Amino acid sequence: MTAYQYPAWVIPVHTATCLRTGVRGGHDAARPAQPGSDLCTGCHRAFQRLLIDLSAYPSVLADHITARRGTRYDTTRVQSSPTDYAPTYNRAADVALAELDDWTFSLVRTIRRECPQMSPVHRSMRAGEALLAMARWHTGWLSHYPGLGPSWLGDMIRLQSMCRRALDAHAPRFRRVLIREGVCMQEVEDTDLGPIICGAPLVGLIPPGGGTRPAEIVCSADSTHQRIPIQDWILTH
Repeated sequence: MTAYQYPAWVIPVHTATCLRTGVRGGHDAARPAQPGSDLCTGCHRAFQRLLIDLSAYPSVLADHITARRGTRYDTTRVQSSPTDYAPTYNRAADVALAELDDWTFSLVRTIRRECPQMSPVHRSMRAGEALLAMARWHTGWLSHYPGLGPSWLGDMIRLQSMCRRALDAHAPRFRRVLIREGVCMQEVEDTDLGPIICGAPLVGLIPPGGGTRPAEIVCSADSTHQRIPIQDWILTH
């Protein structure tokens, strides 16, 4: 079995029984942990499968959040006319994608900081690319990490469930309407000539269940950009 190397401050205290025994998303029957590990053979195999499975979700979740390329808005509509010409907005997908991104890049930082081998994983990768690279190059190192291997496996099971629920056909959808003459003023890059702003159209999000007034104004290209409560928008426009 490969002997994985970890920083000196990591104390390898392993148990005889897999730590995913009797926990949610784990297994009921006690299974022996692999030597030098906190997980059984089945859980180590599941670790790589889950990394690969999660790698497919970022792009799918993004389709439920941002305006798809080629989306056309009816720019003749006034702000008070909430006819929906854009894709719907799925808030659950937004939350799931943000959490998956945060978790993924937490692992990226850990690998870059602590893994002794030269790693192809880097911070400029998109989340899906990083997860696939981890599955190929770092599954064993991650799943055998003392104490954290079982925790990361549990995180992946939880994230997989969250992503599936967000993409469920019955998940609530917000209608998206164009805010005429509104553009996102989020700074996306700072150059020698000055800041570059996003400039994407702003859209209003109308909550599920009817109504005609948006509850919030957001950037159509990136949901992490400007988010403006409708009350603040009315006061300034």
